[in-house]
Amino acid sequence: AETDMTARIAYSWRSHFYVDVLNSPAALQKSYGTLDLSLTATRGNISLTAFGRNVTGVQAKDLINTVIVPEQFGGEPATYGLTLGFSL
Repeated sequence: AETDMTARIAYSWRSHFYVDVLNSPAALQKSYGTLDLSLTATRGNISLTAFGRNVTGVQAKDLINTVIVPEQFGGEPATYGLTLGFSL
């Protein structure tokens, strides 16, 4: 059986935004971009995918609580892995 290879590159850009309901200056997330990559090998009904999400390791804010105690919650870190698939 022949092996098919599929590559995927995805870049996502987000312009600046506020991560609280008050639009306070401390809660401004500056513009940033993230890069995701994957490579899939498929042979017959079996596939193997190697992937990386946020491979540049951008650290973005998801939420900032400035009301009572200043707290900051970060976005998704760089993540790598493998998936194995089977189709009927």
